[in-house]
Amino acid sequence: MFKNMKLGTKISGGFGVLIVIAVILGYYGWSSLNQVNSYVDAANDANIAKEQLEEARGHVKDFLNRGFAVSGNSDKNSMEKYEEVYTAQKDKLDEMHQNDLLTSSDRDVISSIGKSVDGYK
Repeated sequence: MFKNMKLGTKISGGFGVLIVIAVILGYYGWSSLNQVNSYVDAANDANIAKEQLEEARGHVKDFLNRGFAVSGNSDKNSMEKYEEVYTAQKDKLDEMHQNDLLTSSDRDVISSIGKSVDGYK
């Protein structure tokens, strides 16, 4: 079959096959990179939620020490700051729960955390 083909046709056919392989590999790499990006976003959301939890704990500790007194350059007391962080925490958990990459067990864990956080309001 290839004996009767011209050299230019053989080279063009081989180059065409290489282009098809490159397109397939490019699509696979692009879709895999998008998936990794989504996983990184989910991990970043979890880290933000953890940081908010630590910040809320700090505000509770400050409230236990100072009560409703305003401290430093802030115009809010520790309880008002805690309420802001609490609202942001709940919003972040709701956002995390909507992530398409989560498994049902991951969603259950986030729901459990959300219910636990509700106990601190």
